[in-house]
Amino acid sequence: MKVKDHLGNEYAGVWEMCYAYNISYGAYRDRLTRGYSVQEALEEPGKINSVYYDHLGIEYNTIKDMCKVYKINPGTFRERLKRGWLLKDALETPILVKLAGSPKKCKDHLGNEYESTVAMCKAYGINDSSYNTRIGSGWSVEEALTTPVHANNRCKDHLGNEFNSFIEMCKTYSISFSCFKNRMQKGWSLEDILTTPVQKDVCWDHLNIGYESERDMCKAYNVSVSAFRNRIKRGWSLEDALTTQLNKVNKECKDHLGNCYKSLSDMARCYGIDVNILRVRLKRGWSLEDALTRQPNEGCTDHLGNHYETLSDMVKAYGIDLATFSARIKRGWSLEDALTKQSRQSNVGCTDHLSNHYETLSDMVKAYGISRKVFESRIRLGWDLEKALTTPVRNKKK
Repeated sequence: MKVKDHLGNEYAGVWEMCYAYNISYGAYRDRLTRGYSVQEALEEPGKINSVYYDHLGIEYNTIKDMCKVYKINPGTFRERLKRGWLLKDALETPILVKLAGSPKKCKDHLGNEYESTVAMCKAYGINDSSYNTRIGSGWSVEEALTTPVHANNRCKDHLGNEFNSFIEMCKTYSISFSCFKNRMQKGWSLEDILTTPVQKDVCWDHLNIGYESERDMCKAYNVSVSAFRNRIKRGWSLEDALTTQLNKVNKECKDHLGNCYKSLSDMARCYGIDVNILRVRLKRGWSLEDALTRQPNEGCTDHLGNHYETLSDMVKAYGIDLATFSARIKRGWSLEDALTKQSRQSNVGCTDHLSNHYETLSDMVKAYGISRKVFESRIRLGWDLEKALTTPVRNKKK
């Protein structure tokens, strides 16, 4: 699903946005959980590794110091965050049963004191896990202790309605039992667990039409899921990734004159050329007419109409090697981009948005304190030169 950063830039997903800012997805989620804004979570360097804040805004040097104040184990705190708990709940929710060897005393509804919850449950002839589940479901201590544990596990909802089992209660509210347990682990109230509808993941196309899954969306546009994902990884827009169709051998096709053929092979055979040569020409950006009618010894033409005797002569005129040109065409680049884009190994100078000249692209990005990988990723996403160079990124540890 598409997301936007604080500057309004749109991305295909959270992973792509994090990649553009050179920050891991886990670190981004962790920062949001701690109350950071989207801008702070994406841009502020090193803050998450040095300072921690609780839900009240109080600052701590380490997670251990913060958990010590709230009397909770750091491991328990991290586990709760992984399960989707809010920061406040992860810090303040008490642990019902302590670790073995250090039991916590407790009292039943009659005021009788026990060494631990396990001992109290044993006195009433029920299992401590059943007791904890009942308490988590909103039962009173008396009901949780005195209601017999049957084979079918009778239970009550938030309205007091009684059911023979949790599965029966979940069916009544049209949710699965696994969803019920998952929500309970996240600390939801019983009412929210039962009444919140289960929403399916919705995938939206460029026309804002929703689909239940990415596969359904791709099926509607007659494109494979793998091809769609590869196009998005290459920086294609959502519209292009969905609507661009590939010429397949087993499908009908037409030549530049409008003649229809059963397959690409039939069309190539009719014009007396090899089908593999035709595919290569089309990938290199040739027009359909040139790809079908031009003979192998007629040379090739660039995007400006300049004619060359061989492909090697053309790429040599643009200062790039044949292997780089072929790799770019294979990745879906246009003929103009494949010929004119500066190569990584090129020593040709480049200029930033302030007209400062640098000998290489690596020197330019180094001057702005960002990596070449991040810079090229931003350019592929459509950022302008100034924004791609000046937007800060998180400083990674060496």
